[in-house]
Amino acid sequence: MLSHAQNLKMSDHSTNMLSPENSQTTPIMENAIDVVVENVNLNKENTSSTTLGVDGVENVEGSEEGGGDCAKKRKRTSQVWSEFKIVTLPDKSEKAECIHCKERFTLLKGGTTSHLLRHIKENCVMRKTKLFGQKELTLKSSITESGTVASVQNFKYDQTKIRDILSHLIMIHELPFSFVEYEVFNLLMKTATPHYQKVSRATVRKDCFSSYEVEKKKVFALLKFANKVSVTTDIWKSTNQKVSYMVVTFHFIDSNWKLQKRTLSFCDVPPPHSGVAICDALSKCLVEWEIDDKVWSATVDNASYNDVAIRMLKDNLSYKNQLALGGKLFHVRCCAHILNLLVQDGLLEIGDIIKNVRESVKHVTQSESRLNIFGEIVKQLKLPSKKLILDCCTRWNATFFMLSTALEFKDVFPRYAQRETSYLFLPSEDDWMKVAEVCSFLAAFNELTKIISVDFSPCGSACNFEQLQLRLEVAAFFKEESSVGVTELIQGMDVDKESSVSVSVAEPSVAVTDDQAPVSTIDPTPSPAMQLIIHSLAPPSIVPPIAPIPSVPAPILLPLAPLPVRPPVLRPHLSQNGEMRASDSDSDCDDSSRAHAASGSAVEYEISEESKQFRERQEKAKQELLMKRRASALAVPTNDMAVRTRLRRLGEPVTLFGEREMERRDRLRMIMAKLDAEGQLEKLMKAHEEEEAVASVATEEVEEETLQYPFYTEGSKSLLDARVEIAKYSIMRAASRLSRARRKRDDPDEDLDAEIDWVLKGAGSLVLDCSEIGDDRPLSGCSFSHDGKLLATCALSGVAKIWSMPQVNKVSALKGHTERATDVAFSPVLNHLATASADCTARLWNAEGSLLKTFEGHLDRLARIAFHPSGKYLATASFDKTWRLWDVETGEELLLQEGHSRSVYGISFHQDGSLAASCGLDALARVWDLRSGRSILALEGHVKPVLGVSFSPNGYHLATGAEDNACRIWDLRKKKSLYVIPAHSNLISQVKFEPQEGYFLVTASYDMTAKVWSARDFKPIKTLSGHEAKVTSLDITEDGRCIGTVSHDRTIKLWSAAEMDKDKAMDID
Repeated sequence: MLSHAQNLKMSDHSTNMLSPENSQTTPIMENAIDVVVENVNLNKENTSSTTLGVDGVENVEGSEEGGGDCAKKRKRTSQVWSEFKIVTLPDKSEKAECIHCKERFTLLKGGTTSHLLRHIKENCVMRKTKLFGQKELTLKSSITESGTVASVQNFKYDQTKIRDILSHLIMIHELPFSFVEYEVFNLLMKTATPHYQKVSRATVRKDCFSSYEVEKKKVFALLKFANKVSVTTDIWKSTNQKVSYMVVTFHFIDSNWKLQKRTLSFCDVPPPHSGVAICDALSKCLVEWEIDDKVWSATVDNASYNDVAIRMLKDNLSYKNQLALGGKLFHVRCCAHILNLLVQDGLLEIGDIIKNVRESVKHVTQSESRLNIFGEIVKQLKLPSKKLILDCCTRWNATFFMLSTALEFKDVFPRYAQRETSYLFLPSEDDWMKVAEVCSFLAAFNELTKIISVDFSPCGSACNFEQLQLRLEVAAFFKEESSVGVTELIQGMDVDKESSVSVSVAEPSVAVTDDQAPVSTIDPTPSPAMQLIIHSLAPPSIVPPIAPIPSVPAPILLPLAPLPVRPPVLRPHLSQNGEMRASDSDSDCDDSSRAHAASGSAVEYEISEESKQFRERQEKAKQELLMKRRASALAVPTNDMAVRTRLRRLGEPVTLFGEREMERRDRLRMIMAKLDAEGQLEKLMKAHEEEEAVASVATEEVEEETLQYPFYTEGSKSLLDARVEIAKYSIMRAASRLSRARRKRDDPDEDLDAEIDWVLKGAGSLVLDCSEIGDDRPLSGCSFSHDGKLLATCALSGVAKIWSMPQVNKVSALKGHTERATDVAFSPVLNHLATASADCTARLWNAEGSLLKTFEGHLDRLARIAFHPSGKYLATASFDKTWRLWDVETGEELLLQEGHSRSVYGISFHQDGSLAASCGLDALARVWDLRSGRSILALEGHVKPVLGVSFSPNGYHLATGAEDNACRIWDLRKKKSLYVIPAHSNLISQVKFEPQEGYFLVTASYDMTAKVWSARDFKPIKTLSGHEAKVTSLDITEDGRCIGTVSHDRTIKLWSAAEMDKDKAMDID
């Protein structure tokens, strides 16, 4: 039997086990368990002389003698029994069962409940979950040297941290205080975490002020380590409130050698904005932040009130601290503002042109319908989809962006003027030329403005090289003589010689060099604007000395007075003997440089090795820039043979290993520029004169030979017979075509428009009729037979197959090529077909799959092939830069035609049979007269390789498709491009006209689609989408009722019109 003291000891022992040091529970859980322990310990108050029985039931003596049998069972008073219940097992034994986890425990003798108490305090997970809820886990990632490490941690909600983040959210994004009371915002936060407690607008307002005070203390602590600070201030006007605010920012270098930037003040400055008001507001800010004795310099723009304010502020600070060099370094002018004023003066010369461009942009952007019209023209011309920019008149870089953007759409505005009669501000071609010259001139100013305007680059020394480069470019513009009108336009932007700079330079801005010698970067005497740019671009901003590191004592600076004054800019130059001489652009500074050198020659000082290396790099960069300028102004031949001839006459290697034409021309340009820089112009001019003399003699000889001895290559007898036969055949076909056209024109019963509308309606109703797997490898070509009953396909496996129509059942397989097959074509008169392959051969087959002829002779792989309309001749295009004409009956090569500078890819015949068209990777299409063998047209317009060509049955239209995603329509009568169709989003692999009348055109593309276009106005009719890979080829049946396409997805797809199938009885002709 356990005594009551032992029970208390055991309870104390269990309580110590659950102390915070020995437990993983939270303080809230410990408090809850302590309540249970205290309730258990209430038993110690019952210190009566009662005893416990074996079964844990107290025996009470009866009041009567001999009444020991009448014992009573009293109630269990321990709080443990509120968590347990007594259950009776089938064997009549009793056990205590936890009401939470249903775990059962043995009832100990003497009524001991320590094990039950230990269970509910430590082991019962279900009870803890009900009392305190489920703990939340978060995945926290941290970046270490070995990589990103993720760890699972307990999540603890912190309402204070949420309020702090909300205050920063309100301030950074300028949100109203009522944002935290928005219903959707609170719903979002409650969804993110159910612990979120709603915050009122008054609370978040207090939190914002508290956050400001915290950040202010941090800045105060940071300023304690600052030795000197540079202050920058300006006044900005709010567009909404029309209130003027003064922003004060300071820069300094901390003890870790890092540049720091902080905004100290953002205060309202009521008008008038006089110098006294600005000085008072700035002084108040400096005193408030306790840095009035640490100010090194103040940077402001060139407003007159700023000059007064800085002068008064300098006088006030001179009483408290010793300004560097007596305050000469204190006033620093804004370099970007000086650039703005200078360029604004220059832009006045083209004010009318800028006004026209500005009004043009306004006219387009004021209406949504005008923007749509403008956008359609941009898409038709395939120009980049940029937005027009309207400038701010007071900022020159905004005007520069407006002009440069509008210049890209200079071809759009004339077409826009034709559609919009209210548009009256169209700039002329001369105006656009001037805008282009001005934009190229101002591009360097824009780059420098971006460099000096960045937040963490306030040092003027950081952009010295850019200033020098801009100076050289400006000087080069004034020396330019090759460009027509450049000198007059740019020099016209200069201010009159008698006028002074619009910038009031009250005192020079000074920069500190490596030797602590002040150097004036702006002449105190006013000078013309462009002269100010050329001689001294802008004053650099000043960064104060670096704050001392606490652990290292500050170095003792030497006095500044004895050190010599350096010249403002060193003028390096290179003469023939290797000495340094002044360049042409710097000749205006010779006198001042010599005078300063003479005055400073008495004092010698050493230059560090690092400074020498920096100067050498600067000299090298300058010489390279000058060399490029000279090279760009030289006239270099464009013909490769002329380039080789000039290199030979200059004594240079004619060609280098792996050198291409453009690289050879660039090498000649640099050699000529080097000779020009070294003064060897006589040698260069002599070589040029000799070259011209030889060229003139050669031209005369060529003219004489042309007149006396015409050059030609004699063809074979079979070629002559073929030309005669082609001429006879084409005359008959042309006569038939013209007769049919006249009949349609003169017959009153013929309604051409209705016929075209009916055909286009059928083409617009094309649907996918059949899809069949054509091969194990991607398909590369397809062709219908002349009667439309057979379809031939070829694949990269080298196998061509014949299919029956319209069920697309396999008839035969044509195996014979050793490489991939590139194209297949049916004969227009017989059921014979030809295949082309990368094995440099073409083969002729019959419909049963038997090989009839093999055409060998090409030196590289074949591309496309085509039958002559008579069916007697076959043309093959090859990557050996030629196309060849073969006799189908004999297999003889009749014609080997050169003319393309790169591989020939496509070939097509005119419906009359008199002309052939070839296209190639040289972005060129050529039209050949088969009767004479001459190239009668060279169609230039595509900017990338041309892959498809097709003649229209009307006899005078030709379509070409290229890698530039465009399809061009050419008029053979006018010998020029008639229309440009921006057809696809990827290259066009094939183009075909409807073979009967040419009423529509079909294009295939690598964008996995084929498109149908009207031949009347070249508008889209239907997009055939269904392939899952690049569409490589297509063909159209003779009646135009079915279109077949093949693709790299290995499928054959047939597209037919249901309405046409219903009207098969109608004869279009």
